Amino acid sequence: MKYHYKLLYLITSTIIFSFIYSFMNPIHFHGLNKIQDQMKDDLIEDETQEPFFSAYNKQKVKKDIKEIVSEEEIKIYHPKYLQRYLDSLYFSIITSCLLGYGDIYPSTNISKILVSMQAFTTLSLILF
Repeated sequence: MKYHYKLLYLITSTIIFSFIYSFMNPIHFHGLNKIQDQMKDDLIEDETQEPFFSAYNKQKVKKDIKEIVSEEEIKIYHPKYLQRYLDSLYFSIITSCLLGYGDIYPSTNISKILVSMQAFTTLSLILF
């Protein structure tokens, strides 16, 4: 029965920290959208290096790509709350289980303090 309470405490603390992380600005964490950033860079590089494009077509392609990129940047820098919460929940679960994959990591002092508090919360469950 003791382990049931510990598991409930772990789940509760994970959900609480995920809500805290979701209300924080995404600037506090790095690595949230590396795949989208890489895809965007690859798309720009592939589309502008085709040898058969004329100067006009290159400018048109660059303009089209910039529009696509600006739409993606809006999604990246101003994600919907559900996406922010899912990212926060994922990060909180990885942190609470002390896995630390490193794909998302805190970058500001505030976020580092919160992540440390979450890690100490998990350690308190293990040790007591």
